[in-house]
Amino acid sequence: MVYVGIGVFLVLLVIAIFMNRESMYPRTWSYEKAYERELEREIISKEEFESYTFEEVSIESEYDYNLYGRFYDFGSEDTVIIVHGWSYNMLGGIKYMNIFKERGFNVMMYDHRNHGKSGGNRTTFGYKEKFDLIKIVDWVSSKKNGLIGTHGESMGGATVIMHAALDERIDFVIADCPFMDASKEFRFRVWEDYKFPGVLFLWLCSILNFFRGGGLFRNISPIKVVNDFKAPIMFIHGDADTYIKPEHSIKMFEERRYNKKLYLAKGGEHADAIQADVKEYYKQVNEFLNEYKIRES
Repeated sequence: MVYVGIGVFLVLLVIAIFMNRESMYPRTWSYEKAYERELEREIISKEEFESYTFEEVSIESEYDYNLYGRFYDFGSEDTVIIVHGWSYNMLGGIKYMNIFKERGFNVMMYDHRNHGKSGGNRTTFGYKEKFDLIKIVDWVSSKKNGLIGTHGESMGGATVIMHAALDERIDFVIADCPFMDASKEFRFRVWEDYKFPGVLFLWLCSILNFFRGGGLFRNISPIKVVNDFKAPIMFIHGDADTYIKPEHSIKMFEERRYNKKLYLAKGGEHADAIQADVKEYYKQVNEFLNEYKIRES
Protein backbone atom coordinates (compact mmCIF):
# COMPACT_ATOMS: atom_id res chain seq x y z
CA MET A 1 0.00 0.00 0.00
CA VAL A 2 2.88 2.36 0.77
CA TYR A 3 4.33 1.82 -2.70
CA VAL A 4 0.92 2.39 -4.27
CA GLY A 5 0.58 5.65 -2.36
CA ILE A 6 4.05 6.78 -3.43
CA GLY A 7 3.26 5.81 -7.02
CA VAL A 8 0.02 7.78 -7.02
CA PHE A 9 1.77 10.80 -5.54
CA LEU A 10 4.51 10.65 -8.19
CA VAL A 11 1.94 10.44 -10.98
CA LEU A 12 0.10 13.47 -9.58
CA LEU A 13 3.39 15.33 -9.20
CA VAL A 14 4.29 14.69 -12.85
CA ILE A 15 0.86 15.92 -13.93
CA ALA A 16 1.19 18.99 -11.70
CA ILE A 17 4.61 19.84 -13.16
CA PHE A 18 3.23 19.47 -16.69
CA MET A 19 0.18 21.65 -16.00
CA ASN A 20 2.26 24.25 -14.20
CA ARG A 21 4.63 24.46 -17.15
CA GLU A 22 1.76 24.70 -19.65
CA SER A 23 0.17 27.61 -17.77
CA MET A 24 3.27 29.58 -16.76
CA TYR A 25 5.03 29.24 -20.13
CA PRO A 26 2.27 29.65 -22.71
CA ARG A 27 2.86 29.51 -26.44
CA THR A 28 2.33 33.17 -27.20
CA TRP A 29 1.00 34.93 -30.28
CA SER A 30 3.38 36.76 -32.58
CA TYR A 31 2.71 40.42 -33.36
CA GLU A 32 2.09 39.48 -36.99
CA LYS A 33 -0.61 36.91 -36.15
CA ALA A 34 -2.25 39.13 -33.53
CA TYR A 35 -2.30 42.10 -35.91
CA GLU A 36 -3.82 40.00 -38.68
CA ARG A 37 -6.46 38.66 -36.30
CA GLU A 38 -7.42 42.12 -35.04
CA LEU A 39 -7.74 43.59 -38.53
CA GLU A 40 -9.92 40.65 -39.60
CA ARG A 41 -12.48 41.82 -37.06
CA GLU A 42 -13.01 44.95 -39.21
CA ILE A 43 -13.59 47.06 -36.11
CA ILE A 44 -10.77 49.36 -37.20
CA SER A 45 -9.18 49.58 -40.63
CA LYS A 46 -5.51 49.03 -41.32
CA GLU A 47 -5.25 52.53 -42.80
CA GLU A 48 -6.80 54.18 -39.76
CA PHE A 49 -4.76 52.24 -37.23
CA GLU A 50 -1.50 52.81 -39.06
CA SER A 51 -2.23 56.55 -39.23
CA TYR A 52 -1.94 56.74 -35.43
CA THR A 53 1.50 57.72 -34.21
CA PHE A 54 2.88 56.24 -31.01
CA GLU A 55 5.78 56.46 -28.63
CA GLU A 56 7.61 53.22 -27.92
CA VAL A 57 7.96 52.73 -24.19
CA SER A 58 10.23 50.50 -22.09
CA ILE A 59 9.43 50.55 -18.38
CA GLU A 60 11.44 48.79 -15.72
CA SER A 61 9.48 46.32 -13.61
CA GLU A 62 10.25 45.90 -9.94
CA TYR A 63 11.16 42.31 -10.85
CA ASP A 64 14.21 43.35 -12.94
CA TYR A 65 12.89 43.11 -16.47
CA ASN A 66 11.47 45.67 -18.88
CA LEU A 67 7.86 46.05 -19.96
CA TYR A 68 7.41 47.04 -23.58
CA GLY A 69 4.53 49.24 -24.63
CA ARG A 70 3.17 51.84 -27.00
CA PHE A 71 1.68 55.15 -25.96
CA TYR A 72 -0.81 56.73 -28.36
CA ASP A 73 -1.07 60.41 -27.51
CA PHE A 74 -4.30 61.82 -28.90
CA GLY A 75 -3.77 65.21 -27.31
CA SER A 76 -5.57 64.61 -24.02
CA GLU A 77 -4.50 64.61 -20.38
CA ASP A 78 -6.67 61.51 -19.78
CA THR A 79 -5.48 57.99 -20.58
CA VAL A 80 -6.83 54.47 -20.67
CA ILE A 81 -4.45 51.52 -20.24
CA ILE A 82 -5.49 48.42 -22.21
CA VAL A 83 -4.34 45.10 -20.73
CA HIS A 84 -4.30 41.95 -22.89
CA GLY A 85 -5.01 38.34 -22.00
CA TRP A 86 -3.04 35.12 -21.50
CA SER A 87 -0.85 34.08 -24.48
CA TYR A 88 -1.78 37.18 -26.52
CA ASN A 89 0.05 40.53 -26.75
CA MET A 90 -0.62 44.24 -26.60
CA LEU A 91 -2.02 44.36 -30.15
CA GLY A 92 -5.15 42.75 -28.71
CA GLY A 93 -5.98 46.30 -27.62
CA ILE A 94 -6.46 47.49 -31.21
CA LYS A 95 -10.16 46.60 -31.22
CA TYR A 96 -10.84 48.74 -28.15
CA MET A 97 -8.80 51.83 -29.10
CA ASN A 98 -11.44 53.89 -30.86
CA ILE A 99 -13.96 53.55 -28.03
CA PHE A 100 -11.61 55.57 -25.90
CA LYS A 101 -10.07 57.76 -28.62
CA GLU A 102 -13.53 59.00 -29.57
CA ARG A 103 -14.20 59.67 -25.90
CA GLY A 104 -11.08 61.83 -25.64
CA PHE A 105 -8.57 59.44 -24.07
CA ASN A 106 -5.00 58.66 -24.95
CA VAL A 107 -4.29 54.94 -25.17
CA MET A 108 -1.49 52.96 -23.54
CA MET A 109 -0.97 49.34 -24.59
CA TYR A 110 1.78 47.07 -23.29
CA ASP A 111 2.90 43.45 -23.22
CA HIS A 112 2.55 41.44 -20.03
CA ARG A 113 5.65 39.83 -18.57
CA ASN A 114 6.64 36.74 -20.58
CA HIS A 115 4.63 38.02 -23.58
CA GLY A 116 5.50 40.01 -26.69
CA LYS A 117 8.63 42.10 -26.25
CA SER A 118 8.44 42.31 -22.45
CA GLY A 119 10.85 40.42 -20.24
CA GLY A 120 10.07 38.11 -17.37
CA ASN A 121 10.29 34.35 -17.58
CA ARG A 122 6.95 33.24 -16.13
CA THR A 123 3.28 34.12 -16.41
CA THR A 124 1.53 34.45 -13.04
CA PHE A 125 -2.11 35.14 -13.99
CA GLY A 126 -2.16 38.58 -12.39
CA TYR A 127 -0.23 37.76 -9.23
CA LYS A 128 2.84 39.74 -10.35
CA GLU A 129 1.22 41.37 -13.38
CA LYS A 130 -0.76 43.65 -11.09
CA PHE A 131 2.50 45.12 -9.78
CA ASP A 132 3.73 45.57 -13.35
CA LEU A 133 0.57 47.56 -14.00
CA ILE A 134 1.45 49.87 -11.12
CA LYS A 135 4.69 50.66 -12.99
CA ILE A 136 2.71 51.39 -16.16
CA VAL A 137 0.47 53.77 -14.21
CA ASP A 138 3.59 55.42 -12.75
CA TRP A 139 4.83 56.10 -16.27
CA VAL A 140 1.48 57.45 -17.50
CA SER A 141 1.19 59.68 -14.42
CA SER A 142 4.62 61.13 -15.15
CA LYS A 143 3.48 61.94 -18.68
CA LYS A 144 -0.09 63.17 -18.17
CA ASN A 145 -2.04 64.81 -15.34
CA GLY A 146 -5.56 63.62 -16.10
CA LEU A 147 -7.79 60.64 -15.46
CA ILE A 148 -6.44 57.10 -15.73
CA GLY A 149 -8.66 54.12 -16.48
CA THR A 150 -7.90 50.48 -17.14
CA HIS A 151 -9.52 48.04 -19.56
CA GLY A 152 -8.49 44.41 -19.27
CA GLU A 153 -9.41 41.32 -21.26
CA SER A 154 -9.48 37.76 -19.85
CA MET A 155 -6.35 37.40 -17.66
CA GLY A 156 -5.95 41.13 -18.22
CA GLY A 157 -9.46 41.61 -16.83
CA ALA A 158 -8.52 39.75 -13.66
CA THR A 159 -5.31 41.78 -13.48
CA VAL A 160 -7.02 45.18 -13.64
CA ILE A 161 -9.35 44.20 -10.79
CA MET A 162 -6.53 43.03 -8.53
CA HIS A 163 -4.47 46.08 -9.49
CA ALA A 164 -7.27 48.53 -8.65
CA ALA A 165 -7.33 47.13 -5.11
CA LEU A 166 -3.71 48.32 -4.77
CA ASP A 167 -3.70 51.59 -6.72
CA GLU A 168 -5.97 54.47 -5.71
CA ARG A 169 -5.00 56.50 -8.78
CA ILE A 170 -7.36 54.53 -11.02
CA ASP A 171 -10.55 56.39 -11.97
CA PHE A 172 -12.45 53.51 -13.58
CA VAL A 173 -12.02 49.81 -14.39
CA ILE A 174 -13.47 47.76 -17.24
CA ALA A 175 -12.99 44.00 -16.91
CA ASP A 176 -13.93 42.03 -20.03
CA CYS A 177 -14.34 38.25 -19.52
CA PRO A 178 -12.20 38.03 -16.33
CA PHE A 179 -11.93 34.98 -14.12
CA MET A 180 -13.04 35.47 -10.53
CA ASP A 181 -10.71 32.91 -8.94
CA ALA A 182 -7.72 31.08 -10.41
CA SER A 183 -8.37 27.81 -8.57
CA LYS A 184 -11.95 27.63 -9.82
CA GLU A 185 -10.99 28.42 -13.42
CA PHE A 186 -8.06 25.97 -13.45
CA ARG A 187 -10.26 23.14 -12.15
CA PHE A 188 -12.78 23.88 -14.88
CA ARG A 189 -10.18 24.10 -17.66
CA VAL A 190 -8.42 20.88 -16.62
CA TRP A 191 -11.71 19.01 -16.82
CA GLU A 192 -12.72 20.64 -20.11
CA ASP A 193 -9.35 20.16 -21.79
CA TYR A 194 -8.19 16.84 -20.31
CA LYS A 195 -11.27 15.26 -18.69
CA PHE A 196 -9.29 14.91 -15.49
CA PRO A 197 -10.48 16.02 -12.03
CA GLY A 198 -8.12 18.87 -11.16
CA VAL A 199 -8.94 18.66 -7.47
CA LEU A 200 -6.61 15.66 -7.30
CA PHE A 201 -3.46 17.59 -8.16
CA LEU A 202 -4.10 21.34 -8.37
CA TRP A 203 -2.99 21.78 -4.77
CA LEU A 204 0.39 20.43 -5.87
CA CYS A 205 0.37 22.70 -8.90
CA SER A 206 -0.37 25.65 -6.61
CA ILE A 207 2.59 24.82 -4.37
CA LEU A 208 4.85 24.49 -7.41
CA ASN A 209 3.56 27.83 -8.63
CA PHE A 210 4.42 29.39 -5.28
CA PHE A 211 7.97 28.10 -5.26
CA ARG A 212 8.46 29.23 -8.84
CA GLY A 213 7.46 32.78 -7.90
CA GLY A 214 3.85 32.76 -9.07
CA GLY A 215 1.97 32.68 -5.77
CA LEU A 216 -0.57 30.22 -4.42
CA PHE A 217 -3.69 29.94 -6.57
CA ARG A 218 -5.87 30.97 -3.62
CA ASN A 219 -4.12 34.35 -3.69
CA ILE A 220 -5.03 34.93 -7.35
CA SER A 221 -8.65 35.75 -6.72
CA PRO A 222 -10.21 38.97 -8.06
CA ILE A 223 -13.52 38.26 -6.32
CA LYS A 224 -11.79 38.52 -2.94
CA VAL A 225 -10.73 42.12 -3.60
CA VAL A 226 -13.63 43.35 -5.73
CA ASN A 227 -14.83 45.61 -2.89
CA ASP A 228 -11.38 46.91 -1.99
CA PHE A 229 -11.51 49.98 -4.25
CA LYS A 230 -14.00 52.79 -4.87
CA ALA A 231 -13.37 53.37 -8.58
CA PRO A 232 -16.43 52.36 -10.64
CA ILE A 233 -16.12 49.01 -12.38
CA MET A 234 -17.83 47.58 -15.42
CA PHE A 235 -17.96 43.82 -15.96
CA ILE A 236 -18.35 42.64 -19.55
CA HIS A 237 -18.79 39.04 -20.63
CA GLY A 238 -20.02 37.24 -23.70
CA ASP A 239 -22.99 35.09 -22.72
CA ALA A 240 -21.69 32.32 -25.03
CA ASP A 241 -18.21 32.25 -23.46
CA THR A 242 -17.27 28.63 -22.76
CA TYR A 243 -13.62 29.31 -21.86
CA ILE A 244 -14.24 31.53 -18.83
CA LYS A 245 -17.94 31.22 -18.16
CA PRO A 246 -20.13 34.34 -17.74
CA GLU A 247 -20.84 33.31 -14.14
CA HIS A 248 -17.41 34.68 -13.20
CA SER A 249 -18.44 38.23 -14.08
CA ILE A 250 -21.98 37.74 -12.79
CA LYS A 251 -20.79 36.57 -9.37
CA MET A 252 -18.26 39.39 -9.07
CA PHE A 253 -20.96 41.88 -10.05
CA GLU A 254 -23.22 40.45 -7.34
CA GLU A 255 -20.40 40.48 -4.79
CA ARG A 256 -19.49 44.09 -5.58
CA ARG A 257 -21.47 46.44 -3.33
CA TYR A 258 -21.24 49.78 -5.16
CA ASN A 259 -20.25 51.66 -8.35
CA LYS A 260 -20.81 48.80 -10.77
CA LYS A 261 -22.28 47.83 -14.11
CA LEU A 262 -22.70 44.48 -15.88
CA TYR A 263 -23.04 43.94 -19.62
CA LEU A 264 -23.59 40.43 -21.01
CA ALA A 265 -23.00 40.47 -24.76
CA LYS A 266 -25.55 38.30 -26.54
CA GLY A 267 -23.77 35.59 -28.54
CA GLY A 268 -20.32 36.78 -27.46
CA GLU A 269 -17.63 34.12 -27.13
CA HIS A 270 -14.42 34.42 -25.10
CA ALA A 271 -12.72 37.81 -25.57
CA ASP A 272 -15.16 38.49 -28.40
CA ALA A 273 -17.92 40.43 -26.69
CA ILE A 274 -17.08 43.45 -28.83
CA GLN A 275 -17.19 41.32 -31.97
CA ALA A 276 -20.68 40.10 -31.13
CA ASP A 277 -22.11 43.63 -31.37
CA VAL A 278 -19.69 46.50 -31.81
CA LYS A 279 -22.31 49.25 -31.59
CA GLU A 280 -23.83 47.81 -28.42
CA TYR A 281 -20.37 47.42 -26.85
CA TYR A 282 -19.64 51.09 -27.55
CA LYS A 283 -23.07 52.08 -26.24
CA GLN A 284 -22.70 50.10 -23.00
CA VAL A 285 -19.19 51.42 -22.28
CA ASN A 286 -20.27 55.00 -22.94
CA GLU A 287 -23.31 54.61 -20.70
CA PHE A 288 -21.03 53.38 -17.93
CA LEU A 289 -18.64 56.31 -18.35
CA ASN A 290 -21.56 58.76 -18.51
CA GLU A 291 -23.16 57.32 -15.39
CA TYR A 292 -20.04 57.98 -13.39
CA LYS A 293 -19.34 61.31 -15.12
CA ILE A 294 -16.05 60.19 -16.66
CA ARG A 295 -15.34 62.53 -19.58
CA GLU A 296 -19.03 62.93 -20.23
CA SER A 297 -19.97 62.92 -23.88
